[in-house]
Amino acid sequence: MSQGILTKRDFEKLYNEKYMQLYYLAYDYVSDMETSRDIVSDVFAKVWKARERLDTDMLHSYLFVSVRNACIDYLKKRSQRSAFEKEFACRLEDFVVDDWEARDDRIRQIQDELKKMPERTQIVLKERFYNDRSNQDVAEQLGISEAGIKKMITRAFCQLRGKLK
Repeated sequence: MSQGILTKRDFEKLYNEKYMQLYYLAYDYVSDMETSRDIVSDVFAKVWKARERLDTDMLHSYLFVSVRNACIDYLKKRSQRSAFEKEFACRLEDFVVDDWEARDDRIRQIQDELKKMPERTQIVLKERFYNDRSNQDVAEQLGISEAGIKKMITRAFCQLRGKLK
């Protein structure tokens, strides 16, 4: 390859030559086959989209660095999500009740309180916990910061705790 625009033929050759190496690099980081495939595919998709702007002499290095960085980002997000899920589980422990009737009543109370919250807060909670989307995804969808999402969730939990003690 040379300096200039990456042709379709050059891209296919690069893909065939480097895919498995990049896959194994990703797998060494994330230890998940599907995630590794996704990361490598995403990196190749970015390369194809930016094919007119890339320095083809540096492409091999770019691929490896991009996959490594994508793996690190994935691990950071997974770690943050895991910590958040643990915190959420701890907060929900207050709501655990052994008696099924009492538990159903408690769920109805929570649903009623959720309906009283501002619509935007309801959307955040639904997207975050029912649809299992990240804070970043929800923030982008609503056009607000991740910090704003976290504040809304924290306020919602405080409100629930205050009303349901």
